[in-house]
Amino acid sequence: LQAVQGLWRANSGVRIRIDGVEASSLGRLDVGEDGELSMQLGSKRFLGRCSGDSEADEVAQVVNWDDGDVWTRLAGPAAYHFPLTGPTAAIWRAARCWRELGTWRSEVRRGEARFKSAEAISKSLSDEII
Repeated sequence: LQAVQGLWRANSGVRIRIDGVEASSLGRLDVGEDGELSMQLGSKRFLGRCSGDSEADEVAQVVNWDDGDVWTRLAGPAAYHFPLTGPTAAIWRAARCWRELGTWRSEVRRGEARFKSAEAISKSLSDEII
């Protein structure tokens, strides 16, 4: 998966960031023994091929998917990749989890505020009717 790390653009113009095994907002990427990429989107599995040799850690420039979509590289991977195991990786995973937890907390607070606003509107409308 090292060959596909970075920022990509699909035919539709949507930007996709591949970080580790995650393709942002899409799902997880897997690599088969033959170097073929696969990604599960809902109930359908898509297969893709890189323009470069992903086994040799060559940075791919294009990914062709079996549904006809083509991803073109916009930006390469970060200059330094943290190891997937060990204390450094644990710290970065913890930081990422903390950031995601903060994002969820913010969304919950926004949801609470929207709910309270909807209740106030509902109450004011019911008061006008009575």
